[in-house]
Amino acid sequence: QCMGNTGRIVAHDPSASRLELLRENCIRLGVTTVEAVTELPPPAADADGVLVDAPCSNTGVLRRRVESRWRLLPEELPRLAQAINEEPNPVARHALWLYLLTGCRKTEILVAQWEHINWERAELRLPDTKAGRVHYIPLSAPAMALLRSIPRTDGSPYLLPGRGLSGHLVNIQKPWGRVRAAAGVVDVRLHDLRRTVG
Repeated sequence: QCMGNTGRIVAHDPSASRLELLRENCIRLGVTTVEAVTELPPPAADADGVLVDAPCSNTGVLRRRVESRWRLLPEELPRLAQAINEEPNPVARHALWLYLLTGCRKTEILVAQWEHINWERAELRLPDTKAGRVHYIPLSAPAMALLRSIPRTDGSPYLLPGRGLSGHLVNIQKPWGRVRAAAGVVDVRLHDLRRTVG
């Protein structure tokens, strides 16, 4: 809008699917100045500027949602741990501890499978990440102990089996709501657990 559909914008993303979505939106909006590329071109000497949308910076979210928090406070952790331990749904309880102990995204934990765990190297392989590439998560001793304690469900490859068609746990908003209320941290989002790791 600021450029009035003049000039040239080079949009780079390693994910071809996100670039395709960008192209579709440009067509829909009648924007003809955006060139979407998967390979980053060399910097142009005559460029007016570079805008970086860094993953996980979350500055946009924090600006729009001032009630959001970056992470839990140290004094809140014992209350949260107690509330998670008192959660009656054991699969949701395991999921919440895994979020807190690994720093993984919600979907990454929900679709994690037993075959993705390397017990010898103490790591979790994430074959399908937001970045579009395989990622390896180091697992701490408490995370490994938790994984060893999770009972396996016959016929299910998932760490967190569910009852629906997907075969894995899909939604833990109700259990998370109970845990937040019990811990007195109602303004903490599930995503905030990622930033509390360590």
